[in-house]
Amino acid sequence: MLIAPKSDSHQRHEVRKEAIQSSLSDQSSTPFPANSIAAKDARENELFFILGCPRSGTTLLHVMLGRHPDIVVAPETKLFYYYNRLPNWLARRNVQRVEQDLGIDLECAQSGRLPATADLLQQVANAYRTKVDKPNARLFGEKTPEHSSRVQEIVRQLPNARFIVIHRDGRDVASSLARMPWIKCDLLSGMTLWKRYVHRLRKWRHDPRFIFVAYEDLVFEAEDTCRRILSHLNLDYDAAVADGSGDSCNAIPERELGWKELAASRPCSSRAYQWRENLDRATIERLESLAHRELEEYGYELLGRQPKATMNLRCNQAVSVAKMMASLPPKAILAEVMSYL
Repeated sequence: MLIAPKSDSHQRHEVRKEAIQSSLSDQSSTPFPANSIAAKDARENELFFILGCPRSGTTLLHVMLGRHPDIVVAPETKLFYYYNRLPNWLARRNVQRVEQDLGIDLECAQSGRLPATADLLQQVANAYRTKVDKPNARLFGEKTPEHSSRVQEIVRQLPNARFIVIHRDGRDVASSLARMPWIKCDLLSGMTLWKRYVHRLRKWRHDPRFIFVAYEDLVFEAEDTCRRILSHLNLDYDAAVADGSGDSCNAIPERELGWKELAASRPCSSRAYQWRENLDRATIERLESLAHRELEEYGYELLGRQPKATMNLRCNQAVSVAKMMASLPPKAILAEVMSYL
């Protein structure tokens, strides 16, 4: 039996906002001062990162911010994941992928010398500004969900960088991940992955360099949410960010259009809380039993009775996660291993 959506989704959104208000009450609401941390290079102040679990709205936010005249956001570089601290042969392969996806030529590819990750990112920023004909854009943004596990390293190399973390209802994320062609994922492993991202990013919630925003806020209250994000980036609001459409920064590589093309359209509130239409009650209760604390932490309403996950469900979860991990390419497994060394 599928759960019919509540008649007033905006009311449901307001309930979530009220629930989250207290837990975020001490998060800094002032912009991060660009020169508050000594930086090796003033250009660090030009960089920001979009983080969050895959299928949480990172691409939507990426495309929206790219419409601002003072912002350029490139497709995923994965530099702190598939380049930083990895063997040279794998790092070179990722440089080639970045050149192909972004349509740019990098100095290091011509010289054969591999620079430090922060220096390579600056090369990417300079080349991509030229590529999209925004050479004077003040800020360069990088969006790679996997960088959520590399924040400590990014902060070490780029202490003045700023961060935008976007989160979405884990039931929607799990449901979306289960339909993706690039990962072998079902609802259980999808919810487990979402939980992992919540735990990885939780410690940064009160750091002034970070701002946390909800996907639901972005699609229900696009202008207010974008104003808050742009204030964090020390930029004035531009109506094209919330009200425009299209992908002015060529943020979506052609090979990814099959599952990302909707991000180029205007934010649509009907995409929020789709789990109520797509999942039956028994499935919802199983997912909530695995992650009810994390869902409540972000103010998401629980539908079930919050039962403790059974041993059988835990076993199914372990098998599901094992299958997902086994389907990952070897370079992803190596990158994960390196994150613990």
